[in-house]
Amino acid sequence: MTPVVVNRPIETFQFGEILDGLESIPGLIIQSMMIDGNVSNIHGHAYECWASKLKELHPLKVQIYSTDRPTAVGSVKQISHPGC
Repeated sequence: MTPVVVNRPIETFQFGEILDGLESIPGLIIQSMMIDGNVSNIHGHAYECWASKLKELHPLKVQIYSTDRPTAVGSVKQISHPGC
């Protein structure tokens, strides 16, 4: 099976530089899109890295979303609402 690539940044993109910049923003609000399927960030390594970085950034607020519309990659699935 060919791996599905969801994130396709330009070659010069340096994620570390973005994270360094986020650390200097007062009142930082993080918005995250959570997905499941062949590519998932709701458990495992991807989730652990995300949660760890949130602890370092100390954002004022974290807003979590899932997709409501069909995606360009059919294997990307909406996560179910966990309830409150």
